[in-house]
Amino acid sequence: VRTLYWGLGQAIYVDAQGRTAGIGHPGPSGWEFTNDPDIADDAQRLIDIYEGNSDAIEFVSLPVAIDTSKEPAR
Repeated sequence: VRTLYWGLGQAIYVDAQGRTAGIGHPGPSGWEFTNDPDIADDAQRLIDIYEGNSDAIEFVSLPVAIDTSKEPAR
C-alpha cells in the first residue's frame, strides 16, 4: 500500500494493484481509514505524480475534506 499524507489532516492510499484505495483522517486514537475503491485510479495517479513516476499534466480530483470544527487537542 502506498500512502500520501497531507500534514496532520488528510491521507490517500492505494494498493499495488490499483484496486483498493481510500481516505484517511486523524481520529481520537490515531489515523482512521475508510475504503473507497471508486477512487483507486485517481489515488494511484496522484501518488504517481507525487513520487515523480508520472508527469503532472492534469488535475486529480479526490474527495478530501478537513474538519475544522473541532478544537485542537491539549
